[in-house]
Amino acid sequence: MSANIIYHTAKVLSVDNDSVKVLIERGSACETCYNRGACGAFEKKEMIYDIKTDESNRFSVGETVRVGIATNTGLKAVVYAYILPMVVFVVAFLIAYLLSAPDWLSALIGIAVLAVYYILLAKYRNKLEKEFTFTIEKLINI
Repeated sequence: MSANIIYHTAKVLSVDNDSVKVLIERGSACETCYNRGACGAFEKKEMIYDIKTDESNRFSVGETVRVGIATNTGLKAVVYAYILPMVVFVVAFLIAYLLSAPDWLSALIGIAVLAVYYILLAKYRNKLEKEFTFTIEKLINI
């Protein structure tokens, strides 16, 4: 195992031509993991991921597999989901406020700009998905 990858055991839910949908259940190891705050796995007990792979035909529904997630993936997700939206809102609010807009209008402008941020995030979802790397491997039964 590589130090730059966090591995989880997962169950295959469905298989398509170019992807495998898996269910990862948070294990007790997540409770003590140093990276749990950035990972996002700590907040949910079950997570479903659609993993893009050219070898999807190797997997079958119900099979238990090993999914690898790059450690920097969690940090990127935190930046896109929490840090950037907060910065966008605060900057928009402050600009409106410094231009002498009333508090309520500054807040409304901040929320509107934040909505645009999330719309752009949804629009470029496919491009962003390429930054989040997952690997999937068969488990070897001994």
